Amino acid sequence: MFLSSSQRRSFNNRLQGIFRKAFELQKRFRARVSIVIEFDSQYFVYRSSDTTNWPPPMNALQSRCAPNNYLPSDFQTARDAKRAGDMTTMHDSGNEDILLRAPGPATRSKPF
Repeated sequence: MFLSSSQRRSFNNRLQGIFRKAFELQKRFRARVSIVIEFDSQYFVYRSSDTTNWPPPMNALQSRCAPNNYLPSDFQTARDAKRAGDMTTMHDSGNEDILLRAPGPATRSKPF
């Protein structure tokens, strides 16, 4: 996928922002964090621990994270919610407000 230079800068800025947030979660709350992003056949990885057992294997994640497995449909922009008349919990993501909707039963039927 070809990105213009401004799109590439925006992607890199958002990627670094996600990694900074992961680092803050680790430092402030002692959370163990692992992020894998695949874009344009490249992988961008952040791991808060450099041990061989982190992150856990996928089957361990699937068995333990079903209630906290978020899908894109669990998030919507404030603009989308305003159009739909839905105002729930508001989170500031920097450039636009994100609403985190309570996951419905349909999105939780399978962990992944």
